[in-house]
Amino acid sequence: MGTGSDDEYNDHRWHEVLDPLYDKFQRWKAGELDHADIDKAIHQTHKLTQELYGVFTLKHEILVRSIQLNEDWFQSWLKDNPPLAGYNLG
Repeated sequence: MGTGSDDEYNDHRWHEVLDPLYDKFQRWKAGELDHADIDKAIHQTHKLTQELYGVFTLKHEILVRSIQLNEDWFQSWLKDNPPLAGYNLG
């Protein structure tokens, strides 16, 4: 797998973590949530961002294997992005 897959996976994972917070901010702005709800959402998201940061600071080989283990995302990505020559995905 090349750098493009790493970037796409990185973006995918950050969206998984941050999009729900964005949605909660929109609900807070609309008056559907109060300050306690948004405070809790921020703290929960912060914990998730710390975990995700840890994943993306791993050695490249570990990161590639981690991406492959997320089978739903990886198989979907692989359909449109065949591996570079010389990369063993097995």
